[in-house]
Amino acid sequence: TQMAYSSAHQRLYLAYPGGAITYIDLTASLVERPFANLPLTPRGLAAVGEFVLAQDASGARNTHYIFDVNGVLTDSADWNRYSRAYAWNEANDRVYFFRDGISPNDLLYEEINQLSGTITDAGETPYHGDYFISPPIRISQDGTKVLLGSGDIYDANTLAWQGALGTTID
Repeated sequence: TQMAYSSAHQRLYLAYPGGAITYIDLTASLVERPFANLPLTPRGLAAVGEFVLAQDASGARNTHYIFDVNGVLTDSADWNRYSRAYAWNEANDRVYFFRDGISPNDLLYEEINQLSGTITDAGETPYHGDYFISPPIRISQDGTKVLLGSGDIYDANTLAWQGALGTTID
C-alpha cells in the first residue's frame, strides 16, 4: 500500500494490508525482510533521517509511529493526521505532511530527534484554509523553503507563506 526509500539506510521500505512493513537492503542480496508491524494497514510511510515514520488509522483518529533501523518502535503519537504525502527536511529534522480528510486541509510538521527517534515538536501553518493544499511536498536544497503542489511556498521553520509560483506542479 505504501513505499519509501531511505538514503540513510540504503533500503526500500514496503507496507502491506494488515500492517506488515518489510524492507529490501539495496546494498545486499535484494531479499525482502520483515521490519515492523502496525495494528492496521499503513496509510503513510516515509524515511525521516535515521528513522522511518509509518501511519495508520488506529488510536484516536490516526497514529504516527517512529521506528529505528532495526524496526524497534522509538515513539508514537495518536490524535494525529492522515496525509497523502510526506517530505523530510534534514536541515531542521522536520517531516512535513498534510491534514488530508479534514476541512480545511493544512500543512503540518513533526520534528524527529535524530538521536532518540522521538517526536519532539509539532506544528501547522496559521492559515487554516486560506491557501490551497495539495501534493507533492518538496523541500528546497538549502532546507529553508517548502513547496506544495499548489505552487505555494512556505518558510520551512515558521510555515509562513512566502509566495507562489503562479502554477501548480505534479
